Amino acid sequence: MAALGAGNPFGFELGGGPSRVEQVNSALKSAVGEGGSAIDGTMEAEWRLAKARGWASSLSDERAMYQTWPDTADEGGIETFEELLAVVPEAAQTLQDRRDVVTPLWTQVSSATTPDLTLELEAIDPSVAIVSFANRDSVTTTVPGRAFQDFNPADPEADGPIFFPGFAAKETLFPNFSQDFILFVSYPLPPGVLTKTDLAVIFAIQALLEKSLPAWCNFQITTKLNPLSCFELDADLLDLTGLCE
Repeated sequence: MAALGAGNPFGFELGGGPSRVEQVNSALKSAVGEGGSAIDGTMEAEWRLAKARGWASSLSDERAMYQTWPDTADEGGIETFEELLAVVPEAAQTLQDRRDVVTPLWTQVSSATTPDLTLELEAIDPSVAIVSFANRDSVTTTVPGRAFQDFNPADPEADGPIFFPGFAAKETLFPNFSQDFILFVSYPLPPGVLTKTDLAVIFAIQALLEKSLPAWCNFQITTKLNPLSCFELDADLLDLTGLCE
């Protein structure tokens, strides 16, 4: 059984045969022959043990390499991939089961191009479509504003008046809002209460767009055929249906 202590840093190996450190140390001792190595606990033995630990560590590069891919990662390595992908393994899953779940998620390729997104959206439901602007004159491209207040609030004439005088806020969240960075998706539905099936489709669309779109892009899902002719009321339920003419 692998020993504990200097010959085997606990937490890396426990049980089975001799640890890697013990194996290397035995090889170093045998290299000088019987009677040529000092007994354990002496200065020479400690020097040889330190050398064995360094040598054993250098032989772990292959094990470390296996942790770079989820299909070969061990218990500790697969936890890193699960954390990055927000995957919670089930208690009954084996290591290979966890690899099988994480590997396709890690290797999948997302595309934010309109043709690819259209195909993926239509796979969720054939009626789902990306809505394009027919008239560029109706596009909101910029909302005037500054990202931060004046560098020197004591001298407002230098750069203009500060934002929100008398309040704690120091900047505006959307100084250059643009609809060019919003993907409008239409999932046309008849008037009425949304069914569980309708909600499942909407959640699937949301999951796809959150995965595929760049971080600087947002999306808007509406149940109207042309959401560009509507406007939303923030937290109101009309965010989903849109208020149209």
